[in-house]
Amino acid sequence: MPKRWIWPFCCMFLLTAGCGTAQSAPTNTVAVNQTVSNGGSNQTAIGTAEKQPVNPHLYQVCETIYHGVSKTIAENRNVSYDQQLETITDLGTSSAPSSPNGILFEQAEAVVTIADAINGEGAPASAYSKLQTALDALEKSLQKYHPNA
Repeated sequence: MPKRWIWPFCCMFLLTAGCGTAQSAPTNTVAVNQTVSNGGSNQTAIGTAEKQPVNPHLYQVCETIYHGVSKTIAENRNVSYDQQLETITDLGTSSAPSSPNGILFEQAEAVVTIADAINGEGAPASAYSKLQTALDALEKSLQKYHPNA
């Protein structure tokens, strides 16, 4: 008899291990604290990935996922947020991993993946603590990268 609960946890493990995420192509940005020579004068470049503003649509979807998953877990309902996540997948995967867009997308993706695993059959109790940890991380990032902050 096949165990249906194994695949969601394999997917969750690969996602949290970084194996399930698409790698973005290198960009032409300067690394953090890299010295740039410009006509004989040296200047230190500011990390561009961390200074980029968050995309308002991506932020709104991540916030919807955060509040939605929090509510459905509290109400013990089975709701999937895969469609919401799909609306920001292109933007999230094309963003630098250290940018606000990249960080928010990765955390929202982790929340959705763990929530889907919990909604599957036979989720262990540890999955709930992993989900709470992922929700806490997403909440902190939402506060940190709020568009009006």
